[in-house]
Amino acid sequence: MECTTVINLEREEIEQLLNVTTNFNYEEYDNDIVEACVESFVCNETLNKIDTDDVMEMLLSTLQKMQIVQQEICDFSYEIPSCGKVNKNHDKVLSENDIRFVIEYTTSKSLLQRA
Repeated sequence: MECTTVINLEREEIEQLLNVTTNFNYEEYDNDIVEACVESFVCNETLNKIDTDDVMEMLLSTLQKMQIVQQEICDFSYEIPSCGKVNKNHDKVLSENDIRFVIEYTTSKSLLQRA
């Protein structure tokens, strides 16, 4: 049997857990429409850019250390919306706050008892 668990995190939660800052790219479509898109992350200690895949692996490891995620997992995936909500008035903060992160992991358990 495989059990899949889904965890939703706010941007601020990831930033606090990992001591990183989300680096956004802003796409303007016309004078009234702007989207905030996650480009990468920046380590707050070294100021180095960190690849999104690496940040998600760090997040999984951190959640395992906190015993939120089990140590023995079969599969791990994540989802980051490419961009925040389209907004007007160039309010980038609102668009950044719309970004939610989803991680999903699968564990395997046997339903059969061995004699």
